[in-house]
Amino acid sequence: MRVSPERGRQQAAHSAVGALTLFVALVGSARAQDPWSGEVALGASLFFGNTNAYNLTTSAAVARADSVAEVSASGRVTYGQATNSAGRAFVLRRSWQMRLGADLRPVARVSPF
Repeated sequence: MRVSPERGRQQAAHSAVGALTLFVALVGSARAQDPWSGEVALGASLFFGNTNAYNLTTSAAVARADSVAEVSASGRVTYGQATNSAGRAFVLRRSWQMRLGADLRPVARVSPF
């Protein structure tokens, strides 16, 4: 499946904006409460040489911990595209990762986490 360079950039931008919007919504509502924490990261890698390539990565996480429970959620989106010697663009990397976690007895003497 061939992906045009413009479409690839649009997909990467949409993924990054979606993840950032979700993070801002979650952290914005959580900032007034002390047990909440969150983070966001954006990254890019550019490669030049025989072929040109780039990778875009964005991730976000939010967590809440108190004496009753610890819960967390995080997500990561990565997109990469390269150009071969003929000038054709192809997808180098595309991945989505979501993670949810919960510990309902965080102060217990023995915990599986």
